[in-house]
Amino acid sequence: MAFVLGIVGISAAAAGMWNLLATWLSFLGVIVPGIGGTIIGHFTMFKNSDVTVPKIAFASWGAGAASSLLAHIVAPGLSDAVIGMVVAFGVYVLVAPQFAASRAIAPRMTIEEDLS
Repeated sequence: MAFVLGIVGISAAAAGMWNLLATWLSFLGVIVPGIGGTIIGHFTMFKNSDVTVPKIAFASWGAGAASSLLAHIVAPGLSDAVIGMVVAFGVYVLVAPQFAASRAIAPRMTIEEDLS
C-alpha cells in the first residue's frame, strides 16, 4: 500500500500538483486555528471536569473557521488565525456552559466501562 501511494504521490507531483502546495498551506492556515480556540475554550471552562460537549465544539470550530475565511476574503490585512481563534473561543465559552447545565452532554467513558 505504501508503494502504491508513493507512486500516486510522485505522479501527482510530476503532473504539477506541487504548484498548489502554497495554496493548500494557506488554506490550512485559515481553517485550522479555530480548533485551537475551541481547545482553549474547553480547557478554560471545564478544566477539572469530565464534561465533554462535542456538538458545541464542532460548531465553535465551524464558526471560527467561517469567520477566519471571511476575514481572509474581505479583510486580507487582518490576521486570519487570531480572528478564527477568538471567534471559536467566544462561541465555545458562551454556548457550552448552557449545554453542560442542561445535561445535553456526552459523558466520558472510563476504562472500566470500556472493558465491560
